[in-house]
Amino acid sequence: MASSFIFNVVPKNQICYFIICCSSLLFFIMSRTLLTKFPRLILPSFYALALILYIYTAYIGIIINRTEYAVTFCVLLFALPILLIDRPIRLTLFLITITAAFCTVSLCLKNREKSTTDLLNALACCFSALIVFFYIVNIKMHDIMQNMMVEKERDTDSVTGLFNKKATERLIENAIRKSPEAGTFLILDLDDFKHINDTYGHKTGDDILFGMGFCVYNIFSTKDICGRFGGDEFIIYMPGEKSIERVERYASRLQTFIQHEIVLADPEKTVNCSLGISRLPVDGTNYDELLTKADKALYRAKKSGKNKFCFYDPKLDSDTL
Repeated sequence: MASSFIFNVVPKNQICYFIICCSSLLFFIMSRTLLTKFPRLILPSFYALALILYIYTAYIGIIINRTEYAVTFCVLLFALPILLIDRPIRLTLFLITITAAFCTVSLCLKNREKSTTDLLNALACCFSALIVFFYIVNIKMHDIMQNMMVEKERDTDSVTGLFNKKATERLIENAIRKSPEAGTFLILDLDDFKHINDTYGHKTGDDILFGMGFCVYNIFSTKDICGRFGGDEFIIYMPGEKSIERVERYASRLQTFIQHEIVLADPEKTVNCSLGISRLPVDGTNYDELLTKADKALYRAKKSGKNKFCFYDPKLDSDTL
């Protein structure tokens, strides 16, 4: 009795709007609480809610209010897509399917005048919703691309094209958190770079640093993190790498590649580098520990005659600097 009284007193459209508002509010609360733990469910949940609301408003507009226009359905058809950012093709197919189903049922169950008006209104709202949706998506994509460019510029070393010091540290720390089981940390230093700078000039020095970036980028894989630590020092982190033999091959190949690719004005002179290497988790469990151990190994490599690479060993802690 109570429910029938409410439906008799309150206009059906107001009840419909109330249900839509409550459903939207419920979905908003869920997307901020429960669905944050399961982000993959947000999109399917939105489509499920949209489908339920479309069916409900179509039922009100076609079955309950057969002698009136299905205004609520058309308004919802325009409004809901604007709230969602999804793949354009998927949303377009969804809207076209909903609109086609609504128009078909309306033509079958309502009189010619009402169904024709519903058809025109639904098509207009669907078309308008898609135009607005594509416009919003275009703006969002433009903003995303701009943010990506700003972030890339912020994280990139201007001379070498590799990551800068801050970005390298941040990315390595993230990689260690994701895969703390294994990893290899290399620090690379050009041999006699100050002498090269003083002899050939800073322009040549910058060209060598650019060449170093090219060599490092081409030797190591895309999953490895390569950055310029500062001056003529570079850092490479190989996530998940635990094979000493493979690391040795990479280090040796890099040294050979640098000697062939970076050529000085004096053909008898070559550009060489030394490397210090530490391993996760044997030598350290975080960025600072691995850097410290690799730096000690680098010192030993330079002390051993330069153009060498050396793995960290606890005995190096007793070396006198």
